Amino acid sequence: MHAIPAMAIQPSSSSASAIERAANLHFWLFIAYIGVLVLAAVLTWLVWHSGNKLQDAVRADSEANIAAARRDAALANAGLAKSNEEIARLNAESARSAERMAALSLKAEEERLARVRIEDRLNRNIRGGPPDWLAAEAKLRNFSGQKINLIAYPDDREIADLARSITAILSRAGWIVSVPSGGTYDLPIFDISVEVKINLPSNRHVEAAGGLIEFLHSNRIAVGGPNAIPMGKETAAGDLKLNPEATINIIIGKRR
Repeated sequence: MHAIPAMAIQPSSSSASAIERAANLHFWLFIAYIGVLVLAAVLTWLVWHSGNKLQDAVRADSEANIAAARRDAALANAGLAKSNEEIARLNAESARSAERMAALSLKAEEERLARVRIEDRLNRNIRGGPPDWLAAEAKLRNFSGQKINLIAYPDDREIADLARSITAILSRAGWIVSVPSGGTYDLPIFDISVEVKINLPSNRHVEAAGGLIEFLHSNRIAVGGPNAIPMGKETAAGDLKLNPEATINIIIGKRR
């Protein structure tokens, strides 16, 4: 056998250079591949992280919106409750006002009926009453200028209405009507009575008192008198401050 010379198995320099270039290329490609993998992993983490951030932001915004909606709903419910309370208060006030109006209307109607009853008793037919009524009223006018104290028992609406009606009739007849300016009405005088001063030079006031009594009788109003005013007193009705120039008192006392 013949030996192969050593030069025959050694690679050539150009072949070694190609291998080295291929190895370098492979190495850098591998490095690039690893880099791409690392970059992909980083990008994947970044995408995952940003996705979580987005979900957290969406969740936080949703929770904030829900909380705001709950606050708005609570405020709306509170406003509704307050509105319901205000409506209930207004309804209650309206009911109370209606009750007050009904009570006032009833009172006004009672007062009107009381006035009608009194006016009917005092003037049943203003266009031409019975002859006795007209004659009695004419007799009152004969004493025009007569001064009289009208004393009405206090705190009674019907008595007050009767007193006003009598005052109006006497005033139309020309009588001068005075009411007490003070004092106390303290004696239990009942019904209606007429008082006159005694021991005066003229008896004209006694005749006037008789005409007044006749007028009241003609209107079916019971009246007593004329009675003499007690000595040292202005009236039997109590310690009242009366017009001292009046010579007649008419007392509308308590109802029995």
